[in-house]
Amino acid sequence: MKNLILLLVMAVTLGAQGARITTLADITGDGAAHAITSVSTNARWVLFISPPANSATAIRVGDVNISSTRGAPMAAGGTLFYPSMATGDRAYAYDLATIYYLVANGDKLSIQWVN
Repeated sequence: MKNLILLLVMAVTLGAQGARITTLADITGDGAAHAITSVSTNARWVLFISPPANSATAIRVGDVNISSTRGAPMAAGGTLFYPSMATGDRAYAYDLATIYYLVANGDKLSIQWVN
């Protein structure tokens, strides 16, 4: 059911005029925090995917203060979704330069977004 909801949200967002999906190559962790992008980049939604082969809680996602004990944890095989934010006819965007991830050494992370 969760995957169906994600697919529906993605389909609706992609149906919007001018929407473009961006998918990064799999990220191999080095145990350090990194911003998704180095320059300000707006996104309507962001999806993080932790492959099932990762260690138990190999990934954290959050702000600039992220650490191995701070930020939203992602279990192996899990997903974390920052949904589209809209109020009436006004859409809001995430700035990818302000969203950080930390991936344990050797583990992987997949990230995609629509802008």
